Amino acid sequence: MRKIFSCFLVLVVTMMSFGMQGKCVEAAITYERTYCAGWTFNISINQSSPYGRTISSSNSNVATASITGTQQFNDPVLNVTWYYAVVSITSKSPGTAILSISQSSQKILVNVTEHTWDEGVVTIEPTCSQDGIKTYTCSLCDKIKKEIIATTVDHVWETEYSEDEEANCTESGNKSIHCQVCGEQKEDSSIIIPAKGHNLMKIDAEEETCLEAGNKCYWYCDVCHKYFKDERAIEETTLADVTLPAKGHNLVKTDAEEETCLEAGNKCYWYCDACDKYFNDEKATEETTLADVTLSAKGHNLVKTDAKAETCLEAGNKCYWYCDACHKYFNDERATEETTLADVTLPAKGHNLVKTDAKAETCLEAGNKCYWYCDACDKYFNDEKAAEETTLAETALLTKGTHTWDKGEVVVAATTSSTGIKTYKCISCGKTKTENIPKVLENISSKKLSRTQIISEKVRNKTVKIKWKKVKNAKGYQIRYSKKPTMKGAKKLISKTTSIKLKKLKSNKKYYFQVRAYNINTDGSKRYAKWSKKNKIKMK
Repeated sequence: MRKIFSCFLVLVVTMMSFGMQGKCVEAAITYERTYCAGWTFNISINQSSPYGRTISSSNSNVATASITGTQQFNDPVLNVTWYYAVVSITSKSPGTAILSISQSSQKILVNVTEHTWDEGVVTIEPTCSQDGIKTYTCSLCDKIKKEIIATTVDHVWETEYSEDEEANCTESGNKSIHCQVCGEQKEDSSIIIPAKGHNLMKIDAEEETCLEAGNKCYWYCDVCHKYFKDERAIEETTLADVTLPAKGHNLVKTDAEEETCLEAGNKCYWYCDACDKYFNDEKATEETTLADVTLSAKGHNLVKTDAKAETCLEAGNKCYWYCDACHKYFNDERATEETTLADVTLPAKGHNLVKTDAKAETCLEAGNKCYWYCDACDKYFNDEKAAEETTLAETALLTKGTHTWDKGEVVVAATTSSTGIKTYKCISCGKTKTENIPKVLENISSKKLSRTQIISEKVRNKTVKIKWKKVKNAKGYQIRYSKKPTMKGAKKLISKTTSIKLKKLKSNKKYYFQVRAYNINTDGSKRYAKWSKKNKIKMK
């Protein structure tokens, strides 16, 4: 159908039905384009009446047509009914025909013409023994036609012979002259090619191995590709007969062994005593070497231990070298002379104890507890088994330092004009001593002291100088001063004279001062008079 519609452009002027209850308006004549004879094609047209109509041709020798199918379509919006017919048209011969639909003014104008052939193309070349073919194509419908091209008359013979049957080692062949065009053999040109004879090559016997096949001794002809047992090629054989299959490995497993300081070890491996090869696996898929599976000796990793003298309780040792890889002991750094830990160990000597008995301390002489002394290790112990160590300081009992005197006894009483004597006795050691008793002082506790009177103050450079009148029977004076009028937190000083300088006072601050006299009682205590009136001084 694609070829039909590419050759024919059908311009169909359809008839449309309008209105109600079968009223219709017929369309004009339908025109067709010119096309080549010998084709059948389909077109769709619009009928003016319902189904069941026929179509006829005014010239049946040119074209015939028939209605092969119909279809009805209703448009509810426009209230229009469409009737379609599929018309099959068969063209016959050149000419013009009008195809009409009965009871309708629809007509199809058909113009049939001859094919318009192109110049043609030679699709098969003619030879001296076979016709050729030339193909033409219609420019209107793409239809093709073929014409035979007659063969040539004479062969074109080759100048050299061509081999028709190859000669082999024992049988002859032949050759002849052939036509260059068709390849036909020229009569009486065949010539015999003599047999070549064997071209034998000896293959020496080779013993089979574990993985590779071997072979017996044989001869091979590279002309006929045959095998023989003898050099005269009398007894034929096959490659299979002369081949010796591989033996396969005879493997022995060697388990892994760790290397030591002086002896080599090895990885796990398999050894074939047939081919003298080594493998990493029992299937012999991964080949290796003895060097690859050998683990070299590590060599000693020596640590030197210097000689150490034994003591009373601790063992000593000679100088030695220890390998932490093989855990062996050696007397030299080259590890040529092996020894043992017992041989290099020096056992402890044991204590050489001397007992010192206990001695009580006195007031002026030290004593000691009972102890044992070892003159080998210069250590002290509290027991003869040397289980409890001590020090010389811990065993010593120190002197009391001074005598512990009693309250003493007055041997000669003191007076106001002469000293007395008093005797004391040490309650620890019984030793005695004497002391003089001072003269008895006059009791002045009954003498009253008058109130001190401040007579002047002098202020200069954060320093104030205060003077006061001398008080009868006074042994000295006490001064106090403070920033507070209550004298809280006041600082106190003593002066044997009737004046004093106070330094490092703060500028622009007010200070309050008081002075009082004191004398000393017979028992050495001080007795104070009343404080003077407060003097207020502002520092500059």
